[in-house]
Amino acid sequence: MSQLEGTYMKPLRSWDEFWKERPKLEADLRKFSIFRRNLQMSEIHSVLEAGCGCAADSFCFVDIGCEFFGVDLSLEAIRVARKNYLRFKHNSNFIVGDINHLPFKNNFFNLVWNAGVLEHFKDLRNPLLEMIRVVRPKGTVAVFIPGKFSLWTIFREIMFLAVKLNLCSGWPYGWERSFTIKELESIFAKLNLVDIRCERLSMPYKLKGWPSDLFPLPLRALLRKVLSTLTHSMRRTDFPPLNTITGYEIFIQGSKAD
Repeated sequence: MSQLEGTYMKPLRSWDEFWKERPKLEADLRKFSIFRRNLQMSEIHSVLEAGCGCAADSFCFVDIGCEFFGVDLSLEAIRVARKNYLRFKHNSNFIVGDINHLPFKNNFFNLVWNAGVLEHFKDLRNPLLEMIRVVRPKGTVAVFIPGKFSLWTIFREIMFLAVKLNLCSGWPYGWERSFTIKELESIFAKLNLVDIRCERLSMPYKLKGWPSDLFPLPLRALLRKVLSTLTHSMRRTDFPPLNTITGYEIFIQGSKAD
């Protein structure tokens, strides 16, 4: 068992099953727009998504001519990624590997990033140190990670309790935790990253799958209606606390010192 697999509170075979059920490419273009807002894209030539899954969110980097690499521990995730990138005739380099032991030399990439990965680790330092190792001086390490005060976190804790009480089928994403901006900024600073930027993102939840599919059929329609009304109402207001909790992610980036 690798260090990464042991850190996850979920057997590796379950992640393979997870990606078998998600064979299609569904990119979240909002993530790429955040990169365009925060980075000098003309200086980004090589990109690594460390814990890429199906790598849908990195698709736009290939579109603008970047050399893209994706690493994931799940063989099934890599198969899905390769299939989808080939379908769109995009060149890419996908590798089955451990984020704690990235198979690249030092100072290799302009940007190393991931989303929905580091919250599954009890200690973020090891994977972050590897991401920092392979990024070039003045390059960027960036992470999208659940915020501690959000609807996602509240719902996740309810689901964890429901699983313990055998009230639902289970939480499909394994053990995870959430962070505040101050916690993330402190972690990045202690790892000697500089020019740290951090922000809460207001990203409405998708209602087709999560979270309604985790509940019995009679409750799904009601839950979808409640969440749809809630997120629609919150998106119509400029009141910052409401805009914040309609999403769940924090975006943080830092540069490797020269």
